[in-house]
Amino acid sequence: MIDEYMTINLFQSFNLSILIILENFLLLCQIDQIKYLRHFLIQLKNSKILICQIQLINFQSFLSRILIIIYLFFIYLFILFYFNAFNIKYELGVEGAKSMGINLEKCQNISSLILNFEYSKIDAETVKAIGQSLEKCQSITHLDLNLKVNNLGEDGAQNIGISLEKCYNITFLNLNLEKTKIGPEGAKYIGESLKKLLKLSSLILNLDSNNLGLEGVQNIGLSLEKCQNLTSLSLKINDNKYANEGLEQIGKNLQNCLKLASLNFYIGSIYYNPQIILILAKNLRKCERIIQLRLNLYQIGFHQLDVGIRREFINNLKKMKRLILISKYLV
Repeated sequence: MIDEYMTINLFQSFNLSILIILENFLLLCQIDQIKYLRHFLIQLKNSKILICQIQLINFQSFLSRILIIIYLFFIYLFILFYFNAFNIKYELGVEGAKSMGINLEKCQNISSLILNFEYSKIDAETVKAIGQSLEKCQSITHLDLNLKVNNLGEDGAQNIGISLEKCYNITFLNLNLEKTKIGPEGAKYIGESLKKLLKLSSLILNLDSNNLGLEGVQNIGLSLEKCQNLTSLSLKINDNKYANEGLEQIGKNLQNCLKLASLNFYIGSIYYNPQIILILAKNLRKCERIIQLRLNLYQIGFHQLDVGIRREFINNLKKMKRLILISKYLV
């Protein structure tokens, strides 16, 4: 006959238990680790009856383990996505752009808009659909449009230009067309649209790495001088082979921007005669209203120029008696 029994917990955190039923034996102890089980059984050698039941798993522990597995699986997916995030490119497509446009058209009172389509595999037709949606938002005054690294080409530049010139109320425009293969003709289309934005006062224009050539840079320069209300300009034309005449021409064009007070000019990675940098300095010195000038000479080899040229360049800028920052780094 069994008189006494007790339950001894083993690995309580894992819901493992041993039920031991003893005859004429009462044991008040806890077994904390499975390795001590052998020693415990030795102590029970005089017991008449020993019933030992090891319950390895129950519903609660099973459910908790399933949840842990699911949790770890989602962590794995997150890590997988994180390390491949920079290789994921979203393809908007014409239909996607049209769908976005339909929703955008409903925002008739929107005044500030930021659209980021960087690395979105956008082509000329897609950007046309985007532009058509912008045309219908006539309340926009601040527009930030990022089309960096997309295959726009000349046609894409023309399409976006046609739409931009219809946004009559824009006063601030940040247009990023870096590595969009617009070429000299594309630059011409963009320039033609900019000079029709009569209220434009602040412009950030990124045309890096577009193979603009002399013609493309000249077209941009000619258009900028027609923007008579422009007070702030940030112009990036890095990595474009526009030669001496292009840099000289754009310096002359900026002289005609009579209200221009702040100029941030990126002219790195170009190929020209070192003497042209002196001509640029002399032209910028004639921009009498500029109170803040920043020249970014990234990869231009400025520090490798002849000491005399560098000294003359800096002396010309000093005559402006305005805040000037010359940087040889891309910032």
